Amino acid sequence: MSNRTIWNVMKTYNEEGVYYQVLPYNVHVIYDILRSRRGGLLAVIKFLRNSRWSEAKACRLAKEKNGLLKVR
Repeated sequence: MSNRTIWNVMKTYNEEGVYYQVLPYNVHVIYDILRSRRGGLLAVIKFLRNSRWSEAKACRLAKEKNGLLKVR
């Protein structure tokens, strides 16, 4: 496996409510989720749906989810 980074847009909460932020992960996390008993394939799919291979694209997705950017 490679040492690539995948950027995940994760839902967090602050005093104003829901906030989406971009967090970097090593690609090995996908294998670890798939391998774990609680994770499985559905957990990997959910993780990948909110992930992007570039930080710029992940930031754009986070802005869309935070309502700062209009969705096409």
